[in-house]
Amino acid sequence: MNEDKTLFLSSFLIRLLALLTMTLDHIGIFLLLKNGEGTLAYEVASVFRVIGRIAFPLFAFLLAEGMRHTSNKNKYMLRLSIMMALIMVAQTIMVYGANNTLLANASNPFIDLVFVALVLYCLSLPKAKKLFALFPGAILVFAFTVGCIETSRDITITWWPFMYRPNESLLGLGAAIGFFYAPSVAAKFAHKFNQQAGISDELFLETSYGRRSANVVGCLFYFITVMALWGFSYINYRAFDPISMSIKSWGLLAIIPLIFYNGQKGISGLPAKIASYAYYPVHLIILYLIFGL
Repeated sequence: MNEDKTLFLSSFLIRLLALLTMTLDHIGIFLLLKNGEGTLAYEVASVFRVIGRIAFPLFAFLLAEGMRHTSNKNKYMLRLSIMMALIMVAQTIMVYGANNTLLANASNPFIDLVFVALVLYCLSLPKAKKLFALFPGAILVFAFTVGCIETSRDITITWWPFMYRPNESLLGLGAAIGFFYAPSVAAKFAHKFNQQAGISDELFLETSYGRRSANVVGCLFYFITVMALWGFSYINYRAFDPISMSIKSWGLLAIIPLIFYNGQKGISGLPAKIASYAYYPVHLIILYLIFGL
Protein backbone atom coordinates (compact mmCIF):
# COMPACT_ATOMS: atom_id res chain seq x y z
CA MET A 1 0.00 0.00 0.00
CA ASN A 2 1.31 3.45 -0.91
CA GLU A 3 2.22 5.36 2.29
CA ASP A 4 4.86 7.72 0.88
CA LYS A 5 4.05 11.22 2.20
CA THR A 6 5.87 12.84 -0.72
CA LEU A 7 3.09 11.49 -2.95
CA PHE A 8 0.41 13.79 -1.60
CA LEU A 9 -1.78 14.68 -4.58
CA SER A 10 -4.96 12.69 -5.18
CA SER A 11 -6.92 12.79 -8.43
CA PHE A 12 -9.37 15.16 -6.69
CA LEU A 13 -6.62 17.68 -5.93
CA ILE A 14 -5.22 17.38 -9.45
CA ARG A 15 -8.73 18.03 -10.79
CA LEU A 16 -8.99 21.16 -8.63
CA LEU A 17 -5.65 22.37 -10.01
CA ALA A 18 -6.85 21.66 -13.56
CA LEU A 19 -10.06 23.63 -12.97
CA LEU A 20 -8.15 26.54 -11.41
CA THR A 21 -5.63 26.83 -14.26
CA MET A 22 -8.43 26.45 -16.82
CA THR A 23 -10.33 29.31 -15.15
CA LEU A 24 -7.25 31.56 -15.25
CA ASP A 25 -6.86 30.70 -18.93
CA HIS A 26 -10.44 31.72 -19.68
CA ILE A 27 -10.09 34.93 -17.66
CA GLY A 28 -7.02 35.64 -19.78
CA ILE A 29 -9.06 35.18 -22.97
CA PHE A 30 -11.70 37.67 -21.85
CA LEU A 31 -9.01 40.18 -20.76
CA LEU A 32 -7.31 39.91 -24.15
CA LEU A 33 -10.59 40.62 -25.90
CA LYS A 34 -11.15 43.75 -23.80
CA ASN A 35 -7.62 45.20 -23.69
CA GLY A 36 -5.02 46.12 -26.27
CA GLU A 37 -1.29 45.39 -26.32
CA GLY A 38 0.87 47.41 -23.95
CA THR A 39 -1.71 47.58 -21.17
CA LEU A 40 -1.20 45.98 -17.76
CA ALA A 41 -4.37 43.90 -18.22
CA TYR A 42 -2.99 42.55 -21.50
CA GLU A 43 0.26 41.48 -19.83
CA VAL A 44 -1.65 39.83 -16.96
CA ALA A 45 -3.87 38.07 -19.50
CA SER A 46 -0.81 36.71 -21.32
CA VAL A 47 0.53 35.26 -18.05
CA PHE A 48 -2.88 33.72 -17.28
CA ARG A 49 -2.95 32.10 -20.72
CA VAL A 50 0.50 30.58 -20.17
CA ILE A 51 -0.59 29.20 -16.78
CA GLY A 52 -3.72 27.88 -18.48
CA ARG A 53 -1.62 25.57 -20.67
CA ILE A 54 -1.25 23.36 -17.58
CA ALA A 55 -4.96 22.49 -17.57
CA PHE A 56 -5.30 20.27 -20.63
CA PRO A 57 -2.48 17.80 -19.82
CA LEU A 58 -3.94 17.46 -16.32
CA PHE A 59 -7.36 16.70 -17.81
CA ALA A 60 -5.74 14.23 -20.23
CA PHE A 61 -4.09 12.53 -17.26
CA LEU A 62 -7.37 12.35 -15.34
CA LEU A 63 -9.07 10.95 -18.44
CA ALA A 64 -6.44 8.22 -18.76
CA GLU A 65 -6.75 7.38 -15.06
CA GLY A 66 -10.54 7.35 -15.33
CA MET A 67 -10.49 4.99 -18.29
CA ARG A 68 -8.04 2.70 -16.50
CA HIS A 69 -9.94 2.46 -13.22
CA THR A 70 -13.62 3.08 -13.93
CA SER A 71 -15.87 0.10 -13.32
CA ASN A 72 -18.16 1.12 -16.17
CA LYS A 73 -16.45 2.62 -19.21
CA ASN A 74 -19.78 3.01 -21.00
CA LYS A 75 -21.15 5.34 -18.30
CA TYR A 76 -17.86 7.24 -18.25
CA MET A 77 -18.06 7.77 -22.01
CA LEU A 78 -21.71 8.76 -21.73
CA ARG A 79 -20.95 11.51 -19.18
CA LEU A 80 -18.23 12.97 -21.37
CA SER A 81 -20.46 12.80 -24.45
CA ILE A 82 -23.35 14.54 -22.68
CA MET A 83 -21.06 17.37 -21.59
CA MET A 84 -19.68 17.70 -25.10
CA ALA A 85 -23.20 17.79 -26.59
CA LEU A 86 -24.50 20.36 -24.08
CA ILE A 87 -21.60 22.72 -24.74
CA MET A 88 -21.97 22.28 -28.50
CA VAL A 89 -25.69 23.13 -28.29
CA ALA A 90 -25.05 26.19 -26.11
CA GLN A 91 -22.28 27.39 -28.39
CA THR A 92 -24.44 26.87 -31.47
CA ILE A 93 -27.25 28.94 -29.95
CA MET A 94 -24.85 31.74 -29.03
CA VAL A 95 -23.16 31.81 -32.43
CA TYR A 96 -26.11 31.35 -34.77
CA GLY A 97 -28.92 32.58 -32.51
CA ALA A 98 -27.28 35.51 -30.71
CA ASN A 99 -24.81 36.20 -33.54
CA ASN A 100 -21.79 35.98 -31.24
CA THR A 101 -18.99 35.55 -33.76
CA LEU A 102 -16.27 35.39 -31.09
CA LEU A 103 -17.54 32.03 -29.85
CA ALA A 104 -17.36 30.67 -33.40
CA ASN A 105 -13.57 30.53 -32.96
CA ALA A 106 -13.70 29.09 -29.44
CA SER A 107 -12.79 25.44 -28.99
CA ASN A 108 -14.71 22.88 -26.96
CA PRO A 109 -12.17 20.78 -25.00
CA PHE A 110 -14.74 18.04 -24.43
CA ILE A 111 -14.60 17.24 -28.15
CA ASP A 112 -10.92 16.35 -27.74
CA LEU A 113 -11.61 14.44 -24.54
CA VAL A 114 -14.41 12.39 -26.11
CA PHE A 115 -12.34 11.38 -29.15
CA VAL A 116 -9.31 10.56 -27.01
CA ALA A 117 -11.54 8.60 -24.61
CA LEU A 118 -12.88 6.65 -27.59
CA VAL A 119 -9.33 5.73 -28.54
CA LEU A 120 -8.56 4.57 -24.99
CA TYR A 121 -11.88 2.73 -24.81
CA CYS A 122 -11.06 0.79 -27.98
CA LEU A 123 -7.54 0.06 -26.79
CA SER A 124 -9.10 -1.53 -23.71
CA LEU A 125 -11.03 -4.01 -25.86
CA PRO A 126 -9.75 -7.58 -26.30
CA LYS A 127 -7.51 -8.70 -29.16
CA ALA A 128 -8.37 -7.49 -32.66
CA LYS A 129 -11.13 -5.19 -31.41
CA LYS A 130 -8.36 -2.81 -30.37
CA LEU A 131 -8.12 -1.86 -34.04
CA PHE A 132 -11.36 0.09 -33.66
CA ALA A 133 -9.15 2.75 -32.05
CA LEU A 134 -7.96 3.60 -35.56
CA PHE A 135 -11.27 5.30 -36.38
CA PRO A 136 -11.36 8.03 -33.69
CA GLY A 137 -7.57 8.26 -33.97
CA ALA A 138 -7.85 8.90 -37.70
CA ILE A 139 -10.29 11.76 -37.07
CA LEU A 140 -7.79 13.43 -34.73
CA VAL A 141 -4.99 12.97 -37.27
CA PHE A 142 -7.24 14.37 -40.02
CA ALA A 143 -8.10 17.44 -37.91
CA PHE A 144 -4.40 18.00 -37.24
CA THR A 145 -3.55 17.64 -40.95
CA VAL A 146 -6.26 20.07 -42.06
CA GLY A 147 -5.05 22.56 -39.45
CA CYS A 148 -1.52 22.31 -40.85
CA ILE A 149 -2.78 22.92 -44.40
CA GLU A 150 -4.82 25.92 -43.26
CA THR A 151 -1.80 27.40 -41.47
CA SER A 152 0.65 26.82 -44.33
CA ARG A 153 -1.64 28.29 -47.00
CA ASP A 154 -3.29 30.91 -44.79
CA ILE A 155 -6.75 29.68 -45.73
CA THR A 156 -9.84 28.32 -43.98
CA ILE A 157 -11.12 24.95 -45.15
CA THR A 158 -14.85 24.76 -44.47
CA TRP A 159 -14.96 21.03 -43.91
CA TRP A 160 -16.33 21.50 -40.39
CA PRO A 161 -16.98 24.59 -38.22
CA PHE A 162 -13.97 25.44 -36.06
CA MET A 163 -15.96 25.31 -32.81
CA TYR A 164 -16.83 21.65 -33.48
CA ARG A 165 -13.28 20.54 -34.27
CA PRO A 166 -10.80 18.78 -32.00
CA ASN A 167 -8.33 21.49 -31.07
CA GLU A 168 -5.53 19.66 -29.23
CA SER A 169 -5.67 16.66 -31.63
CA LEU A 170 -2.30 14.87 -31.61
CA LEU A 171 -1.03 16.60 -28.47
CA GLY A 172 -4.00 15.41 -26.42
CA LEU A 173 -3.94 11.96 -28.01
CA GLY A 174 -0.23 11.41 -27.41
CA ALA A 175 -0.44 12.66 -23.82
CA ALA A 176 -3.46 10.53 -22.90
CA ILE A 177 -2.07 7.34 -24.47
CA GLY A 178 1.22 7.87 -22.65
CA PHE A 179 -0.53 8.36 -19.31
CA PHE A 180 -2.82 5.39 -20.01
CA TYR A 181 0.00 2.92 -20.62
CA ALA A 182 2.52 4.38 -18.14
CA PRO A 183 1.65 2.01 -15.24
CA SER A 184 1.86 -1.05 -17.52
CA VAL A 185 5.22 0.08 -18.92
CA ALA A 186 6.57 0.80 -15.44
CA ALA A 187 5.44 -2.64 -14.24
CA LYS A 188 7.00 -4.32 -17.27
CA PHE A 189 10.39 -2.71 -16.61
CA ALA A 190 10.17 -3.79 -12.96
CA HIS A 191 8.88 -7.30 -13.72
CA LYS A 192 12.20 -9.08 -13.05
CA PHE A 193 12.66 -7.19 -9.79
CA ASN A 194 9.08 -8.03 -8.81
CA GLN A 195 9.68 -11.74 -9.40
CA GLN A 196 12.79 -11.66 -7.24
CA ALA A 197 10.90 -9.81 -4.51
CA GLY A 198 8.01 -12.28 -4.73
CA ILE A 199 5.34 -9.71 -5.57
CA SER A 200 3.01 -9.35 -8.52
CA ASP A 201 3.18 -6.46 -10.99
CA GLU A 202 -0.24 -5.29 -9.74
CA LEU A 203 1.01 -5.14 -6.15
CA PHE A 204 4.15 -3.33 -7.31
CA LEU A 205 2.03 -0.50 -8.72
CA GLU A 206 0.36 -0.08 -5.32
CA THR A 207 3.71 0.59 -3.65
CA SER A 208 5.18 4.09 -3.43
CA TYR A 209 8.08 3.06 -5.71
CA GLY A 210 5.67 1.62 -8.27
CA ARG A 211 3.41 4.67 -8.20
CA ARG A 212 6.36 7.02 -8.56
CA SER A 213 7.72 4.92 -11.42
CA ALA A 214 4.39 5.12 -13.24
CA ASN A 215 4.30 8.89 -12.69
CA VAL A 216 7.78 9.32 -14.14
CA VAL A 217 7.03 7.13 -17.18
CA GLY A 218 3.78 9.00 -17.89
CA CYS A 219 5.48 12.39 -17.61
CA LEU A 220 8.29 11.16 -19.87
CA PHE A 221 5.75 10.12 -22.53
CA TYR A 222 4.12 13.54 -22.31
CA PHE A 223 7.49 15.31 -22.55
CA ILE A 224 8.38 13.34 -25.68
CA THR A 225 4.99 14.17 -27.25
CA VAL A 226 5.42 17.90 -26.65
CA MET A 227 9.02 17.92 -27.86
CA ALA A 228 8.11 15.98 -31.02
CA LEU A 229 5.32 18.41 -31.96
CA TRP A 230 7.38 21.42 -30.95
CA GLY A 231 10.25 20.19 -33.12
CA PHE A 232 7.90 19.52 -36.01
CA SER A 233 6.54 23.07 -35.77
CA TYR A 234 10.04 24.48 -36.31
CA ILE A 235 11.00 22.01 -39.01
CA ASN A 236 7.82 22.75 -40.95
CA TYR A 237 6.93 26.18 -39.55
CA ARG A 238 4.70 27.05 -42.49
CA ALA A 239 2.44 24.10 -41.78
CA PHE A 240 2.39 24.12 -37.99
CA ASP A 241 2.59 27.40 -36.08
CA PRO A 242 5.73 27.30 -33.86
CA ILE A 243 4.50 30.24 -31.77
CA SER A 244 1.29 28.38 -30.92
CA MET A 245 3.24 25.23 -30.05
CA SER A 246 5.71 27.25 -27.98
CA ILE A 247 2.81 28.50 -25.87
CA LYS A 248 1.37 24.99 -25.55
CA SER A 249 4.78 23.71 -24.44
CA TRP A 250 4.21 25.56 -21.16
CA GLY A 251 1.90 22.64 -20.44
CA LEU A 252 5.07 20.78 -19.46
CA LEU A 253 4.70 22.50 -16.08
CA ALA A 254 1.93 19.96 -15.46
CA ILE A 255 4.71 17.43 -14.87
CA ILE A 256 5.43 19.05 -11.50
CA PRO A 257 2.12 18.12 -9.82
CA LEU A 258 1.83 14.82 -11.69
CA ILE A 259 5.10 13.59 -10.17
CA PHE A 260 3.42 13.80 -6.74
CA TYR A 261 0.28 11.85 -7.69
CA ASN A 262 -0.46 9.13 -5.14
CA GLY A 263 -2.92 7.04 -7.16
CA GLN A 264 -5.81 7.78 -4.78
CA LYS A 265 -9.18 9.28 -5.67
CA GLY A 266 -9.42 11.64 -2.71
CA ILE A 267 -12.86 13.20 -2.33
CA SER A 268 -15.25 11.32 -4.61
CA GLY A 269 -18.89 10.44 -4.87
CA LEU A 270 -21.86 11.73 -6.84
CA PRO A 271 -21.83 15.35 -5.51
CA ALA A 272 -18.15 15.72 -6.42
CA LYS A 273 -18.76 14.33 -9.91
CA ILE A 274 -21.72 16.64 -10.53
CA ALA A 275 -19.76 19.66 -9.29
CA SER A 276 -16.72 18.90 -11.45
CA TYR A 277 -18.79 18.45 -14.61
CA ALA A 278 -21.04 21.45 -13.89
CA TYR A 279 -18.12 23.76 -13.20
CA TYR A 280 -17.11 24.13 -16.84
CA PRO A 281 -20.36 25.63 -18.22
CA VAL A 282 -21.17 27.51 -14.99
CA HIS A 283 -17.85 29.34 -14.76
CA LEU A 284 -18.04 30.30 -18.45
CA ILE A 285 -21.52 31.75 -17.97
CA ILE A 286 -20.32 33.77 -14.95
CA LEU A 287 -17.27 35.09 -16.82
CA TYR A 288 -19.39 35.92 -19.87
CA LEU A 289 -21.82 37.90 -17.73
CA ILE A 290 -19.06 39.72 -15.81
CA PHE A 291 -17.11 40.79 -18.87
CA GLY A 292 -20.28 41.37 -20.88
CA LEU A 293 -21.52 43.85 -18.28
